[in-house]
Amino acid sequence: MNIKKKPGLPLFLLALFVVFLSRDAAHAQWAAMNPVTRVRQQTDGVLFTQASGTLKVQVCSDSMIRVLYSPTSTFPKRPDFVVLKENWPATKWTMQSSDSAVTLTTALLKIVVTRKDGSINYSDVNGGSLVQEQSRKMIPVRVNGEDTYRSESFVNIYGSHEALYGLGQHQAGVWNYRGESVDIAQDNSNISVPLMLSTKGYGIFWNNDSRSRFNNRFANYLYISSEVADVIDYYFIYGPDFDKIIAGYRELTGQVPMFGKWAYGFWQSRKSIATCTSPSTTLCRIGSGGTGRVNSFSIRIIPTRKPWSINCTPRIFT
Repeated sequence: MNIKKKPGLPLFLLALFVVFLSRDAAHAQWAAMNPVTRVRQQTDGVLFTQASGTLKVQVCSDSMIRVLYSPTSTFPKRPDFVVLKENWPATKWTMQSSDSAVTLTTALLKIVVTRKDGSINYSDVNGGSLVQEQSRKMIPVRVNGEDTYRSESFVNIYGSHEALYGLGQHQAGVWNYRGESVDIAQDNSNISVPLMLSTKGYGIFWNNDSRSRFNNRFANYLYISSEVADVIDYYFIYGPDFDKIIAGYRELTGQVPMFGKWAYGFWQSRKSIATCTSPSTTLCRIGSGGTGRVNSFSIRIIPTRKPWSINCTPRIFT
């Protein structure tokens, strides 16, 4: 007896899964082109009027480029709670324009903005390709009763074998975020920093305070998005050493202050302390090595989730 297998169901489910995963990729890849209609050179960069919106490529230094994109013809004034540096010393750079592209060149970088779609190609000054921001867009949305935008940037890393690091402290057990998706939002045990570093020698600092995402589930494409934005604002930082990229990030956001002297020593962490005498007991036990004799042992901090001092007189142990 011939038994015919019912065709289609596994293949249908597979196709549905692929379509679900690729819908964002297809949308970004086949998004309508946004051509450049006007180019104006300024003292610190170039302003591009596009069919939809305005693009500004600012030369901050030989190794740092700021990109701003507004869905309107202006860039709104807004407080910046992260980037502290507002003024940059004059940097020597040149601009070359052709019918197809506009090229900005510094001592270390070459930035090519394509006229037909506004894409930005980054390379080192010798022509070594680094990365391409293929497109960007601002989608009108309403959040908590406020009219705003969702921002999206589509970065093309097709054919590259680079690894992607940074983005803060997360709990997924992932070191290299190539092929991963990372939610950039503060949460218990998650410390998000929107700075991504590539082994090709560049970093992208995404300057947005709202919940964002770095999505590289499709290994050849990187999507950077934010749920609330009035502009797209990011810094391209060239090293090529990671130390230099991080130094650029510190130049933007400020030097990290050191803790006071009291913080340098042993931290003894507990979920809770049951009684008022528990801290003293803990100090004696640790300081004596379990022998009962109190030895000289520096314990600086005893952090606890549940405050033991609610029903006790707060004390400082020295």
